[in-house]
Amino acid sequence: DQQRQRLAGDMARSTAMVKEAGLTPHSGTDLYLLIQNNDAPDSNAKALHQHLARHGIWTRIFEYNPLWIRLGLPAHEGEWNRLQSALTSWRQDGN
Repeated sequence: DQQRQRLAGDMARSTAMVKEAGLTPHSGTDLYLLIQNNDAPDSNAKALHQHLARHGIWTRIFEYNPLWIRLGLPAHEGEWNRLQSALTSWRQDGN
């Protein structure tokens, strides 16, 4: 029960970070979040995937939907900070 509560809280935290970065949470579970990157008509998940990879964050993109990207939950506070920094820079870069 404690683990489920922690995961649900972590998912709420990651969803809030994604929304703050101007991205659209699409769906997910308490282990990962599916994001739809549709900020601009020519946006695609590959650009976000590459941006996050440059920050040491691995994600999954989907060939059958170029707008989707899947993000797992960070394991510890250092990873949360790295995710926050990467999402902030994504937003500041005008993506």
